[in-house]
Amino acid sequence: MRNSVLAGVATAVTAASLALGSASLAAAHAFRPSSGGGIARGSITVTSFSSQTVATSPDGTKFQDNTLGQVYRGGITGTGPLVSAEIVHPDGTATFVGSEFITCALAGRSGTLLLTDVGTVDGTVVRGTWTIAGGLGGLAGIAGTGSFVATLGQGATYVLRFHFAG
Repeated sequence: MRNSVLAGVATAVTAASLALGSASLAAAHAFRPSSGGGIARGSITVTSFSSQTVATSPDGTKFQDNTLGQVYRGGITGTGPLVSAEIVHPDGTATFVGSEFITCALAGRSGTLLLTDVGTVDGTVVRGTWTIAGGLGGLAGIAGTGSFVATLGQGATYVLRFHFAG
């Protein structure tokens, strides 16, 4: 059941993002630069999803490894995987921690953005926070935090507050 719910989230996020079109997303979630950093807003489209149950407790709690392929639009423009470990409770709620490795452009720079995720799933709503774990290439020296929300049928949105060292 949980796998079908997550697969449904991935399908709904992809369909909603494609329906909105990249032009309207870019206009609605444009990056607004400031000196040395800024705020990036945009959307995330899930392009692939796989999940493996690693363990199940006697009460039905599951421990899962999930991998998602994602496309980022708006302030962050690029692609990359999200790999997460998720605890799914018998009532269907879940908590997860994950890592993202995004090859992207941000604030006129190109490189790789490394994020750590912590979040929850409750019904059809996925909420989480990001911490920038680092950057490579043109994104070296980046730091900051952000958040994201995905709702079945409405897609995923994000906000990332960042700055560059130096």
